[in-house]
Amino acid sequence: MHIVVCTTSFLPRVGGVENISDMVAQALAVGGDEVTVLTMYDGDPMPERAYRLIRRPDPMTIFRVCRAADAVIMPNIGLKMVLPVLASRTPLFVWHQHEYRDAAVSDKEQTLPTRLKGAIIKRLVRANFGCSDYITNGLPDGRPKATLLNPYDADVFFEDDTVVRDQDILGLGRFVHDKGFHIALKAMGIPGGPLSTARLTLVGEGKDEQVLKDMVVSLGIEDRVSILGAQRGEELRRTLCAHHVLVVPSTWQEPFGIVALEGLACGCATVVSKAGGLPQAVGGQGRMFEVGNAEDAAKVLAAARTEPRVPDPAARRAHLASHTCEAVAKEMRRLVSFYLEQPRA
Repeated sequence: MHIVVCTTSFLPRVGGVENISDMVAQALAVGGDEVTVLTMYDGDPMPERAYRLIRRPDPMTIFRVCRAADAVIMPNIGLKMVLPVLASRTPLFVWHQHEYRDAAVSDKEQTLPTRLKGAIIKRLVRANFGCSDYITNGLPDGRPKATLLNPYDADVFFEDDTVVRDQDILGLGRFVHDKGFHIALKAMGIPGGPLSTARLTLVGEGKDEQVLKDMVVSLGIEDRVSILGAQRGEELRRTLCAHHVLVVPSTWQEPFGIVALEGLACGCATVVSKAGGLPQAVGGQGRMFEVGNAEDAAKVLAAARTEPRVPDPAARRAHLASHTCEAVAKEMRRLVSFYLEQPRA
């Protein structure tokens, strides 16, 4: 099959959509598909990849490349590229990595770009894919829809026997309010609470870094909390493998939560809030607490510290196996082929 992955943003920009687009395009190409990635993001060529990469294509190039393909995949719909894609009349599939509209705002009050995206995904795409059941359930009913779960990079994240697991609790991600690290700090700071002897490491960067540091001081837990900078690749794997517990305390409705997969893959007892797609990402292989509830988080984290290993390692391996790049690419290929064979409504 000839597939075009059409994404506004891409590597070397760091982000979930960028990494997912690269990983799945590579897995599709290695699996035998002819794959071209079109992106508006500048960067160096990537000749080591099995797919063809075209940066900053003009509308005619987008039209021509898509016209020659069997299917176009857009990880999130990008208005900067969608018009020539639609003009090509090649079936378009959108893989939604977040909610496309604000559920708290009426349809009439949505922004113009949001309304345009809504019109396209309701009427003009062949099918919509959500990255979790949470996202899929929020998609409009005008076109076929299915869940296509996100992958993680199994070549980077795995249990590393060269690392001593002698650290306690780890939280990693962007230092912004929605990621909920303030909840983890509150859980750590409960006087005489179940985490009164625990240690927490936060890894990341973001606009709320100083807010978190100030909170550590105000809670009087400076001696038990370390805040480090962002980490990636091997360095991040080694940090995960050094910790017994990973906490993902998001207070917003996470579309999925790849970090939960990375923690599981590195052997961490993984604790997540019951937010959005996080329960599906952890897949019954970790523990959950109520969103925004520091007391519940403290109780669940304490249990994870006491019994850090999931009782059934085989179930954990099976869950992770369904989220490898190869498994997700295979499922994408199956879904695209299925909908291409169906008469368009």
